[in-house]
Amino acid sequence: MQKKYKICFFLAGLVSGGLENYLLRFVKYCPEDVDICVVAKLGIVGDLDSAYADCGARVVHLKQALFSFFDFLQLWKFLKEEKPDVVCDFSGNFGARSLFAAWLTGVRTRIASHRGASNHFQETPARLFINALLNKAIELFSTSIIANSYAALNFFHPKWKENAKKFHVIYNGMDLSLKRDDTLRACRRKALKLPDAAFLVGHTGNLISGSGDVRSPKNHRTIIEVAVRLCHEHPDIYFVLCGKGVDTIYRERICRENLQDRIILPGLCSPVTDYLCAMDAYYFPSISEGQPNALIEAMFCGLPIVASNIEPIQETIPPGLREELIPPCDIDSACEKILKLKNDSVYRQKMTCVEWSRNFFDPEKRYGEFLDVLRDQIR
Repeated sequence: MQKKYKICFFLAGLVSGGLENYLLRFVKYCPEDVDICVVAKLGIVGDLDSAYADCGARVVHLKQALFSFFDFLQLWKFLKEEKPDVVCDFSGNFGARSLFAAWLTGVRTRIASHRGASNHFQETPARLFINALLNKAIELFSTSIIANSYAALNFFHPKWKENAKKFHVIYNGMDLSLKRDDTLRACRRKALKLPDAAFLVGHTGNLISGSGDVRSPKNHRTIIEVAVRLCHEHPDIYFVLCGKGVDTIYRERICRENLQDRIILPGLCSPVTDYLCAMDAYYFPSISEGQPNALIEAMFCGLPIVASNIEPIQETIPPGLREELIPPCDIDSACEKILKLKNDSVYRQKMTCVEWSRNFFDPEKRYGEFLDVLRDQIR
């Protein structure tokens, strides 16, 4: 009987988001000889629990507070009993606890993963000091460190090239079934009560994370300012802004502007494809990213894009389009680019990159690379 590889993935929670959906797609891709356990460190049930279970993964909720010795003891006991071949923690530097526990219990392959390219906490001297210690810990206790962009490696491990064999950039694999559907487009636009001539600009991204924190890296504040300006100045422009918390936090502002019929806030959207197919353009001015699944999904659906010029986004789009990217908070440039997409069909075609994105983020290629790293040291 063929040996099964046991892999434990650690992440904060299982509330729908870029990382959580990426890992779910990977679980679906994995061959039968891989036994997967997904450990949610917030210790609470998320909306993707059942989806992971349906794919054959075991879901474990194991609360892990950073400075709790009791939580660490529970983690040590879990790994001692589980005896996984691989532990992979997607928490970046905050995966140090999991990797240290894995090292103590003799797990042979210990992988740290960075899914962002900047610190996602308020930086104070004390927090930066702790973060630096955790960073050194994952370098010490991991056997490999992966990221989904070179920008992430350069930020968290600026000397990574000195030990390049330990570090890997693995771009995201995406679902090739995600594509533009004109029938779905007509149905969704009718449901949104859009006039036939409406030019619909969209964004997809949660404002509130699985832990309940407000996430500023998606730059919703700038998105709202751009939407308000364009809707006031151009009666045929509409916006739909999908994502958990966007509706509750910004609904009052939109009502004050009397634009509730022009700037649509549907909240958490599932499936997001319904809304992507309804859009005419996609606006993505993130301040910080790892590698943006939401932007890739938009490209898969054939949407022309307006996006920020941060390094992870530069890695996500064709080289020939990088000169079109704009500063994240530049409202004037964003309005100019969106109007150009609306009025110039040649420019719309230039900023659409379906074929390139579907080839670059092909799941067979990218998930295969990830699986190779997971298995490399247990062969």
